[in-house]
Amino acid sequence: MHGVRQVRGGAMSRPGPRETTPAADRGDEAPADVLVAGAGFAGSLLARILARAGRSVLLVERSRHPRFALGESSTPLANLALERIAARFGLDDLHGLATHGRWLRTHPRLMRGLKRGFTFYGHEAGLPYRNGPANERRLLVAASPDDAVADTQWLRADVDAYFVR
Repeated sequence: MHGVRQVRGGAMSRPGPRETTPAADRGDEAPADVLVAGAGFAGSLLARILARAGRSVLLVERSRHPRFALGESSTPLANLALERIAARFGLDDLHGLATHGRWLRTHPRLMRGLKRGFTFYGHEAGLPYRNGPANERRLLVAASPDDAVADTQWLRADVDAYFVR
């Protein structure tokens, strides 16, 4: 399997002991089959899928990777999508990230928390939030009664780094 090389702030580096000097500092070119722009959740996951498929991948990030991101957690539909991605691309270890209980068993070193429900709010920029009489401007997603299948709060920096390890 080819690896994922990363570019941060214009300098390329490859995780691991083989690469010690950024290629841009040596004047080397960085040929790759695929360039993925953005090393957040989607970009890191895509880079991992492509590398697993045998492509050489250059993952480009304008800031740092991994980075802190607020409000990152799974939802029931995101859990299903992650399970399907894991099955389709043979990334069995990702299946464990889809529920809190599996995460505890399969990835105890990755930071996470148990999610206890959440609410989506619809509002317009520059205006105060106003809910309608039938609560049509908000959607409550109730917490799971079973911690084993509950959603998970993610420490995104850890998850993004895990994807391209």
